[in-house]
Amino acid sequence: MPNNVVRKDQEVDAVHWDSITTGAKKIAEWIKDSLGDNVAVYGIPRGGMIPAIMVVHQLEAMGIRARYVADVYHVTPPELHKFVIIDEICDSGDTFRVLKQLFPMAKTATVFHRIGAMFTADFHSFEINDDRWLKFPWEASNDDS
Repeated sequence: MPNNVVRKDQEVDAVHWDSITTGAKKIAEWIKDSLGDNVAVYGIPRGGMIPAIMVVHQLEAMGIRARYVADVYHVTPPELHKFVIIDEICDSGDTFRVLKQLFPMAKTATVFHRIGAMFTADFHSFEINDDRWLKFPWEASNDDS
């Protein structure tokens, strides 16, 4: 079974916007403290895009120049040493591993990190220690009316 399919017996937890906002603020603080100004931020489609944009807004509110990069190949060479790749969750870590091979200097951050994932981001806001499925606020479901 693909790892993005919810089993019938699998617990599903709804993630609320306040958790995403708090996670984005924590990532922004980490970026400010570790990288400083003139940061390029990329959000892994689709789940990482919203937290990445929230992080850019947080950084700008802190007076840090940050640019949201819509495509990894739009990062300029001077930005490579201040390039942050963000996702909403690190489950298997496959996507992060591929992107780190392409951009070894990039930093990685995630709102949620599943303990036991084969990749550990440079920073994460929250840890999950079980296999429950997280439903993010931007995800539609068939039972929503």
